[in-house]
Amino acid sequence: MFMLLKWKKLGIMKSEFIFQEFTPGIEVAVGGWFGKGGFSKYFLENFEHKKLMNGEIGVNTGEMGTVLKYTDNSSLAEHLLRPLESKLHRANYSGYIDVAVIIDRKGRPLPLEFTTRPGWPLFEIQQALHPDPVGWMLDSLNGWDTFKPSTKVAVGVVMTMPDFPYCNQTQKEKEGYPLYGWEKVPGKNLHLSQVMMGEAPDDDLGMSPVPVTTGECVCTISGTGDTVSAAQAMAYRNLDRIELPNSPMYRTDIGDRIKDQLPDLQDDGWMLDWKF
Repeated sequence: MFMLLKWKKLGIMKSEFIFQEFTPGIEVAVGGWFGKGGFSKYFLENFEHKKLMNGEIGVNTGEMGTVLKYTDNSSLAEHLLRPLESKLHRANYSGYIDVAVIIDRKGRPLPLEFTTRPGWPLFEIQQALHPDPVGWMLDSLNGWDTFKPSTKVAVGVVMTMPDFPYCNQTQKEKEGYPLYGWEKVPGKNLHLSQVMMGEAPDDDLGMSPVPVTTGECVCTISGTGDTVSAAQAMAYRNLDRIELPNSPMYRTDIGDRIKDQLPDLQDDGWMLDWKF
């Protein structure tokens, strides 16, 4: 009631709102690529980490990191996405579609929202597992499923800088900070966001070309492995190679909560291809 009164006083509540019943459980998501021939046989199961700080504390930023894995054995997809296939055909839909759910204490997946676009940074992290997109995306539009991604786990961590997540600084204040060490990160694991080419001092104190910032959301760094812990370790090794001289911010626990959540999910018959 306090928050409703506060928002009213601030003039934030300018339209109707919806009360949503809280259901305790585990939030997960599953998505798939859909074309003229229907869904690809590989579905993407994923865990988002939305809060600013470790332990899911702080403001909701949208996403500070994601753990994901492609599988051709997704009970979540069979339960939540396959039943939509005829409707998607009627809409002439093509592209990626993802549904986030809460797995409640009875093991039931209760939908929260659908996303009918490549999400950020989800789509960036997917690139660590994708083959060259030109061929399989064109084939999907023509009705052929030639999509064969890696089925390893991928962990992606978002690196930001002040004054994220509020983003009140002027463009001049957030431009030009160099991203040193970027060339030490494998290309499939470096996902630049608000970055352009610029110049900054090098080891000899001369000016050399280097990626520089154009905003608060600097990049996403990923790692892959057969397990969540292996992918997580690679992601943070890659992240340690980046130097940003402007108080870089990122979470250091992306993927940790899956260790406790995965046994409960698998006891209910979900995400059986995963290993922590």
